[in-house]
Amino acid sequence: MKTARIRARASATFFLLLLVLFPYRALPIASDGCIKDLVAIAEKKYPHTLDEINALQAFAKEYNLPTKVLQVGPPERRVTRFFVGLDATNPKLLEEYRKRFDLNTAVGPTTPGTIPLEFQFEVPGDYVTGVVRGGPNANSPFYRYGVQEKKNMNAADRAANPAMDQNELQTVDWWFTNWMMSHDRWAAKVGPDRYVQDPVFGYAHLIGLSPDEQKNVTQNFLPNPALRGPCKSNNCVAWTSGIELGKTAQGATDQERKYLFNELGVARSSAHFEIGRRLMNAANQRHGAVVVFLNGAKGTEAFKDLPKYLPADPQIKYSSILRGFDNADVNPDLVKAMEQVPDGAHILMPIAAGASPEAFSGLVKRLAAMNKGVDLDLFTNGLSEAELKEATRKLGNKLRLHALFLGSNMRGLYREGGIHLADGNLGDIARSIATHQNPQHKYDAIFVRVSPPDAQGHYSLGPNNDVIMTAIKSNPGIKVIAEINPNIPHATGDNYLTQPMITASFQSNTQLVSPPVVPYEEVEKKIGENLGKLVDDGAYLQVGIGNLFDGLPAGLEDAHKKNLKIFSEMYGDALQSLIDKGIATEARTGFAFGSSKLYKALDRNPKVTLVPTTEVNNPETIAKLPKFDAINTALQVDLRGNVNATMGQDNKAMSSVGGQL
Repeated sequence: MKTARIRARASATFFLLLLVLFPYRALPIASDGCIKDLVAIAEKKYPHTLDEINALQAFAKEYNLPTKVLQVGPPERRVTRFFVGLDATNPKLLEEYRKRFDLNTAVGPTTPGTIPLEFQFEVPGDYVTGVVRGGPNANSPFYRYGVQEKKNMNAADRAANPAMDQNELQTVDWWFTNWMMSHDRWAAKVGPDRYVQDPVFGYAHLIGLSPDEQKNVTQNFLPNPALRGPCKSNNCVAWTSGIELGKTAQGATDQERKYLFNELGVARSSAHFEIGRRLMNAANQRHGAVVVFLNGAKGTEAFKDLPKYLPADPQIKYSSILRGFDNADVNPDLVKAMEQVPDGAHILMPIAAGASPEAFSGLVKRLAAMNKGVDLDLFTNGLSEAELKEATRKLGNKLRLHALFLGSNMRGLYREGGIHLADGNLGDIARSIATHQNPQHKYDAIFVRVSPPDAQGHYSLGPNNDVIMTAIKSNPGIKVIAEINPNIPHATGDNYLTQPMITASFQSNTQLVSPPVVPYEEVEKKIGENLGKLVDDGAYLQVGIGNLFDGLPAGLEDAHKKNLKIFSEMYGDALQSLIDKGIATEARTGFAFGSSKLYKALDRNPKVTLVPTTEVNNPETIAKLPKFDAINTALQVDLRGNVNATMGQDNKAMSSVGGQL
């Protein structure tokens, strides 16, 4: 079909571009003795990886499957992987693979089981999913979003069979056929055969387990979500990167839990596509065996040029996701820039895509030479939980963290006492920054991310204005440390710097952070339909964070709403689609947080203006708008209409007020 052909050409172009931009992509090792070299590496330190590689090599020889040994990762940290190509259109071969590599099937004398992490081939910009296969055959269950997937979790299946057993589980074969090979949930968008066109369907990352690890994963971690560290819910996209090999129990520490990704030498992630990328580029040989699911003869042919079909590099710069800051590579310009940060400084880090992981890593290195340390004010989503926890563990009281908005990346640290909660209404915080009403909001330094300069010499702050310009203008002499990044769009608005405003800078090509993408289903669709009926034509619209509102554009479109204006502290993909559809005519927002497609849409877009938080979260300004509809989430609502948007059931903070008045 036409869509698939266009996507295939775009995919080929994308991979070619990746090979040009990232010359350290996977490289083959010389064929003679290459598998022996890999075995020797694993044998020294990773016996369960050795068992896994030996079992996979024996399987490949028995069925005459193509193999490759490749090195992946950047030049300073190469790791080696053993790849086997498997024709996934051959049912007997696929079934034999499942029998050999399963949670409860031994692959060696000390390795009683394998975690088979199966991920789709990544199509840039589209949803990617991955699962843990829960059994040795096509009828076995599988784990996704943290639990065994049930048939009633799929809206299409519920509609087709309303009387289905509520506890009936989906099977491995269903997932493989409908997601890995054809991805029919996206049929309405791109057609049911989109993945059938690809020579590679996906990958299985095979992680060998010790007896104790196998026992914990199968008897504690998988069946008991409530006992896990992060990702206790049944809709947790990031759960696979937090698989616990050690001890899954109430009150267990992170060290006792032994998160899989930490064992692989990289930080955990919050998106399936990023998890797949980090698995492929993990920092050590604890993981060494990968099965590549091929599409018949054309897949076998593509396997000859396998590096073209591997996942892209991690979205976050590799040096920033390594487990342990001592492993990060040193950018001389970053080190020099951090020398401008005075000992004892109070620093502001912007929200979401405006937060620089490289700047944070550089600050951690700088702190080693400080006596007083620093106070760092943070918002949500910009830095990973693993980065924050590792830094506080390493630096102790030298790094004093303050949460101006408590997000998912800070909750665990807050509950452990590692971060001070200093939140409030975003409008109040912004006004305090402008007036220094609260001394806590007076800053010595700020870390920002900007685009390269345009013809006028403007360094755009891209998806951020929020409190950045307010902080810079209200703190004369503030040290502005700028990450100059070509992925930052030139957005419309008074959110740009000029060279004299920048104290020091460093270069980066890191992709901007994006929220996890979870396909919306019947619940989100119904929410969107109901909201579409409630919003008036010509209204000003404010929408909070969360994927619950992904059905809003369709709901407004079905209700034939028009002439909307967006006036919201946050701007996401759902709101951009209102502009694209012509439902909304303009937007004024404090910051944007979404997909790479959203960030590209901001580039020189006159319909979307980035403005200070002091404008979009100003009650006086909002009160003057003729029609204003605010759409936000809540944790609890009582029968009197009182709303709780911040406190969990244990009476500890789960989130912050944010822009809600």
